[in-house]
Amino acid sequence: MRLTGFRILLLAAAGLLGLAGLVNLGERIFPSSFGGLSSAPGAISSYAEEISSNAIRSRNIEENNRAQAVIEHALRRSPYAGNLWLSLALLRAQLNNATPLVGSALKLSYLTAPNDFRLMVARTILTATTIAVKDPDLQELAKGDIRVILTRRQDLSAGIRAAFEQSNSDGRAFLKQATSTIDPSWSVQLH
Repeated sequence: MRLTGFRILLLAAAGLLGLAGLVNLGERIFPSSFGGLSSAPGAISSYAEEISSNAIRSRNIEENNRAQAVIEHALRRSPYAGNLWLSLALLRAQLNNATPLVGSALKLSYLTAPNDFRLMVARTILTATTIAVKDPDLQELAKGDIRVILTRRQDLSAGIRAAFEQSNSDGRAFLKQATSTIDPSWSVQLH
């Protein structure tokens, strides 16, 4: 069974956060008719997404390192694939969510696919639940995703709640502040 890029990202977030229900949430947020996130051309991108998904689900360090190598190879051929940058950030966070390497890959996901709503929920969750939340640049980039979610894609707002529930105090404070500047009535819903 080939997983679409979005399902891979949800599996990655579920593996990273331990959220069994996140995959079901994603299925409700994104009907399967949306298809994959194949912004990188060709079979290398598909293979990179598949190996990334397998490594994240297995939580095996060797598989994770192999998956990172495959994704890095795919990114050399297609450096503007925001979904692959996000997959790389998720893999890095699985090994060590306090490493700055998570933030650098996450930042490149934001910069290469700023308007890709299919990546916004996973990016928001990853930003709020890792050390990346302390990076002012990533905070601004995440606020852009949160703004789009709250103003134009309210069907994705459950992702903000999921991020809030899994965040530490820094992540929760960031999400409350970000939502209150965009929609003060919405930030009251976070508790």
